[in-house]
Amino acid sequence: MTKTFEFMYGDSWYKYEDGHIKKQFHATGYYDYFCPVFIDLSDKIDSFSDDQLRTIMEAILHGYFYGVGEGKKEKIREFKRVFALD
Repeated sequence: MTKTFEFMYGDSWYKYEDGHIKKQFHATGYYDYFCPVFIDLSDKIDSFSDDQLRTIMEAILHGYFYGVGEGKKEKIREFKRVFALD
């Protein structure tokens, strides 16, 4: 059985469970799907210490947020190019 654990990133609580990271919604305290964790990493979760797991999960979230931000910037550049906007 794989570990399930909670951790904080920024001002929000997250939970690793069943190969996914879930985010807690403050109004209800309910955790909902947020992003996946690579299956190769999920298979090794039990071998890491709690401190290592927190760092790994924070790095995954950091990469996820960075990727989303860069994707939005790229879409804006593409719209500007397509519609010849400056």
